[in-house]
Amino acid sequence: MIMLRAVALAAAFACAPAFAGELSDRLAGDAECVKLADIRPLITHTQEQNSRQFDFVRGFYMAAPPASTALPIGDRAAIITDGQDFGVILIDNDAGETCARFHVTDIGAFLAIIEAVGEGATVKAKDAAGRPL
Repeated sequence: MIMLRAVALAAAFACAPAFAGELSDRLAGDAECVKLADIRPLITHTQEQNSRQFDFVRGFYMAAPPASTALPIGDRAAIITDGQDFGVILIDNDAGETCARFHVTDIGAFLAIIEAVGEGATVKAKDAAGRPL
């Protein structure tokens, strides 16, 4: 079930390089906050994330180079696409903007993992040896 959802989401989020073109231009500069109203016309699909996925995305963001030493700004997360490029954004609902975002090089694998996280999946060490997610 998890893999079927991941395949469907991967089809929705084309596997082109992340944030290229006009969406990339608007989201360039990870330190700058961008109003959602400014990028909403460029977004063709949004996949909102649940609270488990939001926490996973915050941790992922903090570990991605350059590693952060503080929690990123945002109270919800979404995966977005403009029809050919994709990205993950953290959203500050009150301000209506994104101040933290990152690229994922393998969107198919990321979607499979984020779906599993969203469903509360866990893996025990004894079950993980040599088994892909």
